[in-house]
Amino acid sequence: AARAAAAARARPADAAIPQAEIASSSSTDADARRLKLRGEIARTSEAVELKRRTLAEFDEQIRTAETDLRRFKDQFDTAAAAHGRRLDGARRRHDELREELSQLRAQRADLDADIADARIDLARAALSEGMVSEQAWALAIERHVGPDNRQLRDRARITGYAGTYDSATQLAEAIADIHDHIYRQGTFRAVLTARTREDFDSAASALPGGLEDLPFDHGRPLARGFSNDLDQTEEPTSLTESRFSLRFVQGRVVISHIYPYVPHRRLTTADFDAQSQ
Repeated sequence: AARAAAAARARPADAAIPQAEIASSSSTDADARRLKLRGEIARTSEAVELKRRTLAEFDEQIRTAETDLRRFKDQFDTAAAAHGRRLDGARRRHDELREELSQLRAQRADLDADIADARIDLARAALSEGMVSEQAWALAIERHVGPDNRQLRDRARITGYAGTYDSATQLAEAIADIHDHIYRQGTFRAVLTARTREDFDSAASALPGGLEDLPFDHGRPLARGFSNDLDQTEEPTSLTESRFSLRFVQGRVVISHIYPYVPHRRLTTADFDAQSQ
């Protein structure tokens, strides 16, 4: 007992603490901290690497964008230069066309003046060359030149039809067409070569239908008119046909009557009822 007490006094004060257990606990905590630090380092390294790859991708995108930007700028400069050249050319062509248009307008004014003079000459020639009698000319001017659409429509409601040449020039054109027509037709040869009224009357009587209200189609619109008092159409019809008569006057065969022909509409009661509705 004495020796045991002496030995106990001789041991260090901390000899009673279980040193093996304390040492084992400290080692475990250190390993855990090292593992945790290694995990954090690994995660941080991965994040850094991801950032590096992202930055590299951004750098590549920036370089590509800069390359595209330079290419687009070059294309824009090229297109702008080409557009400028085209614009200059277009301006020059516009100036040239405007000058040509000015010249054409001047030429047209001269032509219009010539046409106006020719129409006056044509109207005079119809009388001076004996194509039409003075009475027939005066009557055609009075009745068949100049009425407006309202006057024509009002007259058509009374007479059944009414037509007009728009001007004395158109009347003269109609006379010239008819004059050319009768001299080209063999039908009128005996009539045109008559030297006396008796010869003329004899030749006229041999023609079917005589020489009154003969039809002639000019082949183009030359007048306008309304037909039939039952026709309530507000717009006139374009007319291409004239009717004329021939007579022997002072040793010449002339047009003794001329007017624009308006085709008669044969409206039935059903047509009239439909229009009324």
